[in-house]
Amino acid sequence: MRGRFITLEGIDGAGKSSHVQYIADRAREKGVHVIDTREPGGTRLAISTPGDIYTVNVGRNVLSDEAQPYANRHAASLRAIYDLSDLEQSLYIHSGGQSGNIFSDHYKAFSEAWAKSEYIPMRAERKTLEKEPHQLLRLLPAR
Repeated sequence: MRGRFITLEGIDGAGKSSHVQYIADRAREKGVHVIDTREPGGTRLAISTPGDIYTVNVGRNVLSDEAQPYANRHAASLRAIYDLSDLEQSLYIHSGGQSGNIFSDHYKAFSEAWAKSEYIPMRAERKTLEKEPHQLLRLLPAR
């Protein structure tokens, strides 16, 4: 698969949405297939979640958006519950997945659980980790 993955980052109001729209429109004019996303809300790849600016499960919506006034446009990406008496009992969830690559099967691996306010165990002890299915990616410096 050939293509480009372009990401725009910045604070609220910096103009990211305007730039995404401009870039996507110019690419489409040239016949390029474009998938534009806005995580965690606002596009077909997004998941609706509860919460507003006054809740622990913080979220932002745009009431002036007639099509989706309650769609979550911004939310906490990581939620964790730490058990300081036994760290193996700690829980977490991330809004996306285990990959930042939109084409990866793991890109949205945690999204549904995150939207339902579910959590997964946070494992740290070697003996526990080795019992569970896993993959190891070893990065070695060039010599």
